[in-house]
Amino acid sequence: MLADEPIGNLGRATADGVFELMLTLARERGMAFVVVTHDETLAARCERVLHMRAGRLV
Repeated sequence: MLADEPIGNLGRATADGVFELMLTLARERGMAFVVVTHDETLAARCERVLHMRAGRLV
C-alpha cells in the first residue's frame, strides 16, 4: 500500500491508532507499506527508513 502522509491531518491519538493498524496489517497479513512522511517520530517507528533529497535517495 502506498501512503502519502497517512496521518498528516489527524490528532495524535487517532494517528497512533491508524499507524498501529498499518503495523498489524504488515505483520499479520504480510502487507507492505511505502509511507511518505515528514514526521520523524512516525519514521522512527518504521522497520526501514530511506531519505530523499533533491529527488534522489540518499
